[in-house]
Amino acid sequence: MRRTGTVTFLFTDVEGSTSAWEAHPDAMAQAIVRHDAIVRAAVAAAGGGVFSTAGDSFAAAFTQAVAAARAALDAQRALAAEPWPPPLALRVRMGLHTGDAVERDGDFAIARPRRTSSERTSPSGATRVRISISCRRRAVGERDAGAARIRRRRRRAQPRAPPATAAVMRSWS
Repeated sequence: MRRTGTVTFLFTDVEGSTSAWEAHPDAMAQAIVRHDAIVRAAVAAAGGGVFSTAGDSFAAAFTQAVAAARAALDAQRALAAEPWPPPLALRVRMGLHTGDAVERDGDFAIARPRRTSSERTSPSGATRVRISISCRRRAVGERDAGAARIRRRRRRAQPRAPPATAAVMRSWS
């Protein structure tokens, strides 16, 4: 499938992998197999596609920013819950960027990704996802549009109370 237009990219990289490979090659060999399976599963479940890997890094593309964010968070949660071979505890950096792109020979030609605007980190510091300004705006817009559709459906499905009854009901709550 040739993807062109606005695409959201998910980029991942295992923190400190070079030193971990040097210190614990057998444990890292096992851990990377699990890491790869977890990231691939999260990307596929969210409707994305991996288009590049290098070492322990992934690059995936999504048609919706919300789907890319979902994949990143699901992958981070699964990675955090994984019982890694001792003495490892893999931490994976992830970044999201939305921009215009053209698929070319299985890779993407994109404008230079902008500096990220925010980093979402859990209290333990384990879940880290950097989000570009364009991706954040796009994801919020997609989420808000979906919530607005749900609200409109709920309003149409509920019978409307006469104005006086509605005022009385508000005063009781």
